[in-house]
Amino acid sequence: MATFQEAVEVRDSRQDYLDSIDLDGTRIKGLKYIPEQAYRGKDPVVARVVSLSSPVLIFSEAFSRRRHKSEDEFDSTVIDHEGFHIAQRLGNSALESRLAHPPFDAELICRLEVEAYQNQLSNPYGRVLSAEFIRKLKISLGLYQTLLGL
Repeated sequence: MATFQEAVEVRDSRQDYLDSIDLDGTRIKGLKYIPEQAYRGKDPVVARVVSLSSPVLIFSEAFSRRRHKSEDEFDSTVIDHEGFHIAQRLGNSALESRLAHPPFDAELICRLEVEAYQNQLSNPYGRVLSAEFIRKLKISLGLYQTLLGL
């Protein structure tokens, strides 16, 4: 079983590490490492929920030390943020349908992101998060709130 540190340093150990993460109590079906990098505009994507029946996709940026300095920060993104997106969609067939097919409603996406960042910042599992990581979460939350005029 690979550790978080090994997954950061050795690309070939990343899926092994993801497979070792305890997802009990979450609604995440699994985690799949994608060695390529995806982008949203100019920003690298860390993770993505494609559908409720597929694993959460974890991109190489998730293992960057500029994104996550610790396993708790990594888990915060994967479980507290992406896992929250899954919870938002479960049991809401109208929402799932709107997110399954383009074009996507930009306002809806922003609202979902605001809720996910708020959940992540509430730190429901008591993770040890650095001040820098929390600052970045607050900046991201603020950007989405600004887009919504909040």
